[in-house]
Amino acid sequence: MNLKENNMLVDFEITCILIGSMIGLGIFNLPNILVKEAYESAWISVILGTIYPLYLGLLAMFISNKHPKENILILSRKYFGKIIGNLLNLIFLLHFVIYTSIVIAGFNNLYMVYIVSFLTPVKIVGIATFIAALTTYRGLKAIGRINIIAFFLTIFCSFLMVGAVKKGSYLNILPIFDTGLINIFKATKETFYCYGGIEIIFLIYPSAKNPKGTKMAIFKSIFITCAIYALATFITIFYLSADIVLKTNWSLAFTIESINIPILNNFRFIVSLLWVGIGFKVISNFYFSATFIAKDLFVKVSRKHIIFVLYIILTFISLKICENTIRGKFIDMVYPKLVIFVVAYTSLIALFVFFKKEVKNP
Repeated sequence: MNLKENNMLVDFEITCILIGSMIGLGIFNLPNILVKEAYESAWISVILGTIYPLYLGLLAMFISNKHPKENILILSRKYFGKIIGNLLNLIFLLHFVIYTSIVIAGFNNLYMVYIVSFLTPVKIVGIATFIAALTTYRGLKAIGRINIIAFFLTIFCSFLMVGAVKKGSYLNILPIFDTGLINIFKATKETFYCYGGIEIIFLIYPSAKNPKGTKMAIFKSIFITCAIYALATFITIFYLSADIVLKTNWSLAFTIESINIPILNNFRFIVSLLWVGIGFKVISNFYFSATFIAKDLFVKVSRKHIIFVLYIILTFISLKICENTIRGKFIDMVYPKLVIFVVAYTSLIALFVFFKKEVKNP
């Protein structure tokens, strides 16, 4: 898939796309997941979890430095051959399809509880996926603009969270290392799901107007994402305590409810609406990524048809896993395998790039 000049991205757009791909509605229940193992030290696990995006980011920097105009799909065929390369690219496509479906299902659940409970999952999922399809159709530049808007909304919502500090207690985060380093490290692997999204860099780095700026864009995005996730987790525990966090479904939502602004009658609704908007751009980013890979694999199929077929697939899978229990089991079953694949896939290509062993296609 050739990148057009009008789809080239500046450094800030790349930074925002990476942040937008990593920060989604998972922030609402991230503390719930982490306190099961790390308890009061859950926010430390968030920081340690940056090992995943940092590793992939460093691989992307190395690969893009050697092949600035060839994305990972092209390199996969170059180094593994057409058949194996396309097979690996197909699995990479499934990674984005599955991840997008998980995000859409989570979007539906949060939307029904905090925004409009009278809508059915079919309507919410169908509309959300349709809007993401339209955004994808507009191209990479449109994705970049949406992520810039979402970035400023994310920063705004993150500052609002600080308001809960005055109602919390420092005793809720003590003792910091009482749970033990082993449990802190166990919880760290759970953060990989929230940092999932960094993988999009392997598709978009050839579209950078300034390839040299990609390195800083990656580092900035990881730092900002880590800071926001750590802040959300820390403040949630600081306000609720780990014990209460365990008894909630979306603990950050309870933290937001504690913030009152006199001029706003329903502050929780407004902030939840903003976060839902922020979560929407994750769907768009991964819908675009899935379309990008599918178009690369099925060259003769028009982009419009690919977007339409993906709409049907994503809507179907999302509706099947909408129920929270099913969605949780699906994530536990599938996502660890996807993480292993992505790490192995990108690492092998980086090794081939390092040793410059290219397979000649017949």
